[in-house]
Amino acid sequence: MLVLLASLSGIFTSITNDWMSELLDFYRESLEILSPEEISRDYPIGQVSWLKAGGAADFLVQPESTEKLTLFLEFLRKNAFLGGEVTILGAMSNVLVRDGGVRGIVINLLKSLRWWKVDAAAAAITESIAFPAGLRCTAAFLNTQKYELSGMEFIAGIPGTIGGAVFMNAGAHGTEINDIIDWVDIVTFDGEIKRLWKKDLRMQYRNGNFGSNEIIVQAGFNLQKSEHMKVYTKGIRFLQERAEKFPSGGGIGTAGSTFKNPTGISKLAWQLIDEAGCRGMKLGNAMISEKHANFLVNLGGASARDLEDLGEKVRIRVFEKCGIMLEWEIVRIGTP
Repeated sequence: MLVLLASLSGIFTSITNDWMSELLDFYRESLEILSPEEISRDYPIGQVSWLKAGGAADFLVQPESTEKLTLFLEFLRKNAFLGGEVTILGAMSNVLVRDGGVRGIVINLLKSLRWWKVDAAAAAITESIAFPAGLRCTAAFLNTQKYELSGMEFIAGIPGTIGGAVFMNAGAHGTEINDIIDWVDIVTFDGEIKRLWKKDLRMQYRNGNFGSNEIIVQAGFNLQKSEHMKVYTKGIRFLQERAEKFPSGGGIGTAGSTFKNPTGISKLAWQLIDEAGCRGMKLGNAMISEKHANFLVNLGGASARDLEDLGEKVRIRVFEKCGIMLEWEIVRIGTP
């Protein structure tokens, strides 16, 4: 999952006749760079997110190549359309889109940043490997075991993409992205392409601390040589553990961990939620999972408002019972 909000210029304008005229101008001029298949009006991004709730985007742009992405960003720099509000998304695996949808322009990176070619010779001798931001985490793990590199087994089964994992400093099984990251390539809205080495990064727990105008396009990782079957077996075990512990399937919507584990105490978020008696709590068709108390699930047809309000009720109950205010890990975007 990758989410990035950037203000290119101005203050968001109200929906008026001038606004509608601007929409038409934006669409017409965008077609000089993008094909009609790469730009959609009123796209229901909430319904295709992992939580299966929420509103639409004014415009969804899905560039089919890195080159088109760069050209489109240049176009946006020169033309401050739609109040200048731009949202960058990946797989939307840890995103809650509010019911009012997302104003302005949404750029989805899955198409433009998922293809790459592994330098097999370098991977064999340097114990390092690079992946594009749009590649799914599990696919990245499968490629590391192919080249007998260990260290990324923990991302097997993590929903979302490499870009989202780096952006959030994702982690599992006692390991996080910061433990294996070597460098990150970013593109800024000013058109600058630069490489940030690990010494330049300021990653914290579930926060990569990237700037509001930085788009992750690729990342390199330092791993260790190992045997193919050892890497494969460990990753598959983690996959199986996730399937046993976390809710999935059956048509439900979920976005992974709802709240960050608090720092400075031994108890995890799910334990605090349990102590507050919130496991299985419902609001409409939104529910705190019976299987894992730190998972917010959509049983089918839940509104984004119900999902967010239920999360807030849990935060209040945990604070009243345990004296700790949980911090959202799911990223909430859009208007109510």
